[in-house]
Amino acid sequence: MEYFSKGVIECDEDNVQRYFCQIVIKTYEIVDCHSFLPAKYNFNKFPEEDRLQYEADAEVSFRAFNRDFHLLLYEDSNFQDLEVSHTSIKRNLTKTNFYEGIVKEHSLDSAVVGYLNDNVFSGSIKEKEVIYFIEPASSFLSAPIDSSKIVVYRSKDVINKHQDHFEANSSESSLNLFPLFKSFRNMSYLPQGIKKESNDTDYTCQIEMVADHTLYEYFKKDSDTLSVFLYLHAKYADVIFRRTDFDGDGFPDNIRIKVKKISIYKTASDPNYPMAKAQDLDSFLNSFSLRSQNYCISFCLSHRSYKATAVGKAFRPESQPFATPGGICQFSIWKRGVKRYLNTGVVTIVNSRKQAMPLITTMLAFTHEMGHLFGSDHDPVNHLICSPGGNLGNYLMYPRTSTVFKPRNSHFSPCSRQQIHWIIQERGECLKSHPGICGNGVRESDEECDCGWEKSCSHLDSCCTPSDAKPPEKGCTFRKNCSPKESKSRTRDCTVDPANGTGATRARQSVLLVCVMACMRLVPNLSIRLIGIRARGP
Repeated sequence: MEYFSKGVIECDEDNVQRYFCQIVIKTYEIVDCHSFLPAKYNFNKFPEEDRLQYEADAEVSFRAFNRDFHLLLYEDSNFQDLEVSHTSIKRNLTKTNFYEGIVKEHSLDSAVVGYLNDNVFSGSIKEKEVIYFIEPASSFLSAPIDSSKIVVYRSKDVINKHQDHFEANSSESSLNLFPLFKSFRNMSYLPQGIKKESNDTDYTCQIEMVADHTLYEYFKKDSDTLSVFLYLHAKYADVIFRRTDFDGDGFPDNIRIKVKKISIYKTASDPNYPMAKAQDLDSFLNSFSLRSQNYCISFCLSHRSYKATAVGKAFRPESQPFATPGGICQFSIWKRGVKRYLNTGVVTIVNSRKQAMPLITTMLAFTHEMGHLFGSDHDPVNHLICSPGGNLGNYLMYPRTSTVFKPRNSHFSPCSRQQIHWIIQERGECLKSHPGICGNGVRESDEECDCGWEKSCSHLDSCCTPSDAKPPEKGCTFRKNCSPKESKSRTRDCTVDPANGTGATRARQSVLLVCVMACMRLVPNLSIRLIGIRARGP
């Protein structure tokens, strides 16, 4: 095992990928990764005592930072069911799969997200206040190294040396495209709101993720890995939106961002590709709005460097009765014989210095632009409440990126929450209501808890009845009083903690929401950039 107690990555080191020229990794370890996929074996042939040893779809173990890690991982079935379209070719993903899980010895205080490639795990681990990142050593260092080696480091050890900006949101762009809309005295061009009697319903924004041909080439024409990258951005935004209290009632609203389709352009000559030759971010967004689609949001990521420092842009709906079109649920609009789709946003993963940005930056940029599409303006720079700065940092909709990740960076400010709530209520007609699904690991609807199935509940929350429990037990209900995972008022033995009250909370949490969203890349010359987020505000 190699250990670098203060190993600073510098641009002039020959053994370091050039991507790290803008990144400082203060401390990391290179260790062996051991993985096992029980799902590949027929457990009916195993003795019962052997079957019980393997309680997950995949298991990973390694030793780093003077301790052992034993990860229990469960497949993310939504990812495997995605439709991936390459122009006219459609297929399902084949070689990649997502996992969510826990650290076995710290089940209630941990969350893991990642995937396996050639039996090497890439992902992140969140334990209380510590976030560990894991990636293949082969993508971390240029020098030849054993393919089974992984690099492990912590969030506090990663420093981004440069700062990028977000441009002002694009309600102005919408106004430039449709200058007469301001004078209209009807709102026939705007989507309608959700039904008032359904305010307690959980809603989903079904989105399309698009990759242009420059991003496809950057990922060495590997569609599966590129699909992982796109899906990660949506999952990161999903976590932030789910756990946010937009309506101010004190509970998370569980607004979900779900990828419905992934579209990948392979060449500049592909059909239905109006933004192929866009020269700047504005023209890229405006050209992208010409592309035919029918989703709550359609979002495109690219690998294009522009002179301006902005990395993302989107059409923002305005929170007033008579407004320009744009944002979530906006249906197509004809202008001078041309049909446009203004439920769109774009982000480039390359800054104006032609450097690939850390994944933490592109994920925050993506979620920032999603915030615009849901109606949030930028947080006022000098606002004491919505742009407080300090040790906890500024909120997600602050107009500039941060060189060091801070807790507030992945949270919407009070200003943003109020604006987004108005748009959801008044323009969110395409948001899909979703009933609670017992067993998906997310507490929804009238569920008391949701720990998945038996093999996961034994580690995630033994006080919650698993979805595959036998009668008379009912899945997704408390076995004894209440759950320590759903309420601080309960202890690990499922009894009441007198110091913390007597009731369960309505907080809808999942394995992912409790602690972390993580991200990973398996692309040469591009290292993983991961970031975890908590399920509650700072």
